[in-house]
Amino acid sequence: MKLFLPLILCIFSTTLHAAPLSNTQIAFVPDIHFHDIYGDFSAEGFNGIELNKGAKPVSIRSMQAQIHSTRLFNENYFALIATLDDIAAKGVKLVALPGDFTDDGQGVHLNGLKVILADYAKKYDMRFFATPGNHDPVRPFKSAGGKSNFLGSDGQQVGIYSTDHPRCKEDAKDNDALVCSDKIAHAGYQEIVDIMAPFGLQPDNRDLLWETPFGKQALLTDRSYTQCSQNDQSRCKQVPDTSYLVEPVAGLWLLAIDANVYIPKLENGHLIFQGSGNAGYNKVLTEKPYLLKWITQVVQRAKAQGKTLVAFSHFPMGEFYDGQTQSIKSLFGDTAFQLAREPSRDTRKLLAETGLKLHIGGHMHMNDTSVIESEHNTLFNIQAPSIAAYRPAYKLVTLNKQLAKVDTITIDNVAQFDQLFSAYQKEYDYLNKNAPEQL
Repeated sequence: MKLFLPLILCIFSTTLHAAPLSNTQIAFVPDIHFHDIYGDFSAEGFNGIELNKGAKPVSIRSMQAQIHSTRLFNENYFALIATLDDIAAKGVKLVALPGDFTDDGQGVHLNGLKVILADYAKKYDMRFFATPGNHDPVRPFKSAGGKSNFLGSDGQQVGIYSTDHPRCKEDAKDNDALVCSDKIAHAGYQEIVDIMAPFGLQPDNRDLLWETPFGKQALLTDRSYTQCSQNDQSRCKQVPDTSYLVEPVAGLWLLAIDANVYIPKLENGHLIFQGSGNAGYNKVLTEKPYLLKWITQVVQRAKAQGKTLVAFSHFPMGEFYDGQTQSIKSLFGDTAFQLAREPSRDTRKLLAETGLKLHIGGHMHMNDTSVIESEHNTLFNIQAPSIAAYRPAYKLVTLNKQLAKVDTITIDNVAQFDQLFSAYQKEYDYLNKNAPEQL
């Protein structure tokens, strides 16, 4: 394992104006997009694909699905293990997961991730702190879900959908290429918190402090805000917010910000929530303004009490194209290359005015650092890369004598990364015989 080369290496030090911590380290691992390759759908009639005779079959997505995506699905499993092994080898005990820890918050993957994290927590005395991204959950409340491209035993694609999905309602009868299972429904906030509770989303008796923007209440029913339809302001719903502040070790405050914003629209008498992928902090300002007030208060309290404060969330607080946003806009337009996800200049300044010094975000699957200047403060926004992309990497923050040092750690060797290649060969052979035009 090594650091990025100097041209793309993100290392800096900044004074956090707090009581000194001695060599305290936190690993930040966003955008895992975890897919449990050993997820079991055998009770529903899907046995996966066997890699070697006698080996446990795997429930993986097709290579065809992966090459048409912005991320890997299957190999993330091995990349996560390699990343956690690297973190453990460095003796790091605190690990933050800034959103998209699963791919669409499906129960089978949430439970698989929980098993792995719990194992590392037990073996290495690690603690994990998660905050949700736009993929967990994809909507604030449980909804139908599924994927069309699981890999069947002969290399064919098989769809697996929740029982309330239209595919299962309409096409399930005598359809060998369709499996129905509620394990793959899109979880909402409640289901995600129920499973991921041990990882910061609920208080732990080891915490010296745990609170939310709504107080010390742990129940989601006490941690919500009102979200009204954009086309009918009289139709509103309470939406959960899983933000929290935690002090896992004396003197360190981790601020986990739930920056998801799901704006509803009234359709056929029902509130239909949009995804939060392009909302980010621009919409936080208009839809969740209480968050900025809370962040400002936390900053003031941390300074008064001599605490070191580090914030993290899924979404960027700053520009993420190394200062080239205006050049990109002039050449390709205002919304090219996911520029809709970038907080506006005014949004960035308001975030800096909260007094935050250091924020680590994900979402963009890229490595970058931006400096946001406001009238009274300088905020460093760190864009952490994803282990679901090449090269897999994470951020390591070292707090020592009032300074924060941020390193980018690449994962150059992933054991078993080629374990699934025989399954992809079956997929290729199947397509070559039955649908060569798709190759």
